[in-house]
Amino acid sequence: MGCAPSFAIVIDPVRFERESLYNAAGACTFPEMRKSVPTGAETVCTAHCSDLLADRLAIKEARMLFENTNYDELIEQYPQWSVDDINAFRMQFKSFDLNQDGLIDYRELCQVLDEMGDESKEEVRRDYFAKVDVDGSGAVDFEEFLGLIDQVTSSADSGGGLGMMCSRGTESVRKLRRLTFEQQLNYGLF
Repeated sequence: MGCAPSFAIVIDPVRFERESLYNAAGACTFPEMRKSVPTGAETVCTAHCSDLLADRLAIKEARMLFENTNYDELIEQYPQWSVDDINAFRMQFKSFDLNQDGLIDYRELCQVLDEMGDESKEEVRRDYFAKVDVDGSGAVDFEEFLGLIDQVTSSADSGGGLGMMCSRGTESVRKLRRLTFEQQLNYGLF
């Protein structure tokens, strides 16, 4: 009858814990016996994964804050802007946030500045980034970005390359919003 054996092949499942710790329903009968002292590799893995988990939680929180922007609070904080202005700044922020995690980190900032032709030195960029990153998280969230735009638009100091980037980006977004859909298609913007 072919190659199929006529008897049942029984393979024991791989177990990492003693079978005697579980009852017939699969529930652990002695949970205190299950706990063991973690190995060195488990400790390192847990420490590494906890850092990654903390980073992912921070990214998730930043995305949620960005997606659930409270326009009323922002208009109270920045009365010189309208809802359309804030939406334009959101679009600009999204274009600078290359990995779309809701944060602009230093690497993304440098890449955008390089693409815009900014030739400022790394020390200048780091100093200005540290000034913009008010909470010291190592990344600029949307609220800090709005603070930067407010600072750039309200002061005589253009903020160097970063200020140039913000003002040029704001003007580009405003011009884009004035174009009709047909004009945007004709210019190849979609």
